[in-house]
Amino acid sequence: MKRYLGVTFSSLIILAFTNGFACAQVAFSEDKTKDVIDVDQVFSAYVYLIDSHQWEALADLFTEDGVDDHYQNNNGVITPINNGAGCKMTGHAQMILYWELTFKTETPLPAPGNSHHIVTSKLIDVQGDTATMKAVWFGGSTSGGKGIMGTTGEYDNIFTRTRDGWKIARDRVIFDTPTTTSFPCDMNGPHAVFP
Repeated sequence: MKRYLGVTFSSLIILAFTNGFACAQVAFSEDKTKDVIDVDQVFSAYVYLIDSHQWEALADLFTEDGVDDHYQNNNGVITPINNGAGCKMTGHAQMILYWELTFKTETPLPAPGNSHHIVTSKLIDVQGDTATMKAVWFGGSTSGGKGIMGTTGEYDNIFTRTRDGWKIARDRVIFDTPTTTSFPCDMNGPHAVFP
């Protein structure tokens, strides 16, 4: 009598037990495996481009009307950052302004850049031309010679399949603690300009 135990890892690996012996069998889902990998690659590019301050290329990862909004975990309640005023960027121009203002005092990668975003535990689900991704992140900096200091949180993102491949439709950043920006920003976007 044969016994089977299935465990799925990113829709790739199924472990089968036959007569007490374990064997690995790769099971590719032609309709979703490539999409999961492509979405993961888009977000890996997002992380690298933030840390290397390549704003135009970063904006190109988003749909034209893409949204980048920021929330916080306030004692177990998810609320907009900036004491409830929020910070939501719609479209490439608002996003680029936000990134320029947020990271203007940090040195970009590669060396001597000292800030890094680390994203892990990505859960990607593809349904037709839409994908969702939940993940956890750590954003840290080694500036000041005091070891790595930083913040943590989650991503709750939506991707859309376009004729140019997968694009980020919504980048939702959820900080683990209450957060404010160093410049005016609300649900209409950043309101600061460079002199």
